Amino acid sequence: MTDAALPSLPPLGRLFGDAVAHWKDHQRQFWKFTIPVALLLAAVPYFMLRGWIPEVLPWVQSGVRAFVDILILYQWFNYALYGDWSARRNRLLQQKQFPWGAFLSAGFVAFWVLHFALSYGLLSAWRQSHVAAPLAVQLAIVPLKEIVLAIAFGGFMLYLPAKVAGLAWSPADAWRQANGLKGRLIGVTVLWAILSLAALHLVDEFTWYVGSATFSAGLPSEREIILLDFISSVAGIVTDFAMYYLLAFVVARLFVGVTGWRPGPLPA
Repeated sequence: MTDAALPSLPPLGRLFGDAVAHWKDHQRQFWKFTIPVALLLAAVPYFMLRGWIPEVLPWVQSGVRAFVDILILYQWFNYALYGDWSARRNRLLQQKQFPWGAFLSAGFVAFWVLHFALSYGLLSAWRQSHVAAPLAVQLAIVPLKEIVLAIAFGGFMLYLPAKVAGLAWSPADAWRQANGLKGRLIGVTVLWAILSLAALHLVDEFTWYVGSATFSAGLPSEREIILLDFISSVAGIVTDFAMYYLLAFVVARLFVGVTGWRPGPLPA
């Protein structure tokens, strides 16, 4: 398949604009998942600090967060692919057998576990190398790592909506189906990675700027610092989930445009 054979696919700017519009139309569903999960994830470090839950190693915390991200992203893909996903999910939950496919797929999880392992592995390898690099290089490592992973995984992204849709695709099938579309998929993934990093930075800076304006005279108290840190963590997680929503919608739209896939009828 060539780019010339994909005339119905809109440019990236319009795709992301449509994604924002879709997100605005699904605010209740977005916040219903996002708020409780964001509050719980942000509170975990404080629970461990107070001894309310056992302390775990940083890589375990990162792994748990990655798995939660996978579950959330899987739901966002469902909303992007099925216009009636809320009703469809409720029908599935009423069935006697628990519908695992409504909440996760082994292939979907494996894809992101590999992504997490490479991400964490690259970052750990850099930290363990103790290379004496300039400050600018050290600050650029995380953005560069995200962009490299986006380039590496971008051509396989159709695998994610295929798994959500229940298709028996392998990553190789997704790569072949994306023939002529790989450049656009990689562009989407790289652009999304850059926008995500920029959004997280802006939200963090804005949160601390607004919070610092409320400090009492003099240095902030320990309680104020902890509160601001918690608010900043919640805002960062919400931003992550919003960016995942945009990614899911854009990739799902490309998947539908390439395959012509349409959802089946509501489960009986």
